[in-house]
This record gives sequence, C-alpha cells and structure tokens, in this order.
Amino acid sequence: MPLSALILAVMAIPLSFVNTRARRSYGLLVALLLYFVYNNLLSLSQAWVAQGKLNPWAGGVSSHLLMLFAVAALFYLRTRQHAPRWRQS
Repeated sequence: MPLSALILAVMAIPLSFVNTRARRSYGLLVALLLYFVYNNLLSLSQAWVAQGKLNPWAGGVSSHLLMLFAVAALFYLRTRQHAPRWRQS
C-alpha cells in the first residue's frame, strides 16, 4: 500500500495541469479511470497469488510497474515540446 500511495501521488503531478482558458478538466476523469484500473489490478493480482495462479513476486511487482509506465507516459505527454502547426510536415 505505501508503494501504491507513492505512485498515485506522483501520478497526480502531470494530471493536475489544467488550462484555465479551455475550462476542460479531462485530467480528473483520467485520474479516476487510472485509479480504478490500478485498484482492480492490485485486487486481481492479490486474488491470483492467493489462488496460486501467479508467482507472488510477479503478482506484487507487475501492477506497480504497469502504473509506473503510465506515470512516465503522462510525464512525457505533459513535458514534450509542441512544434507550431505551420512547421509540422
């Protein structure tokens, strides 16, 4: 649980960006969706480990690594440089 709290806290950084002129809060919807997916992945891996279908080490690490990849992707999407539309080819 401490690791998932840390991952969710770091995930909040790129999701908290809001363009005040656009008045769109898609970040909140994405945050809720990612939380539900993460929570279900943790529950599913815990159940599979309890049933013996999954290795305990792989079950404990796989969902966290998947969310760390999502965090890295969100940071990349927020920090990438956008070229002007007239320069894109």
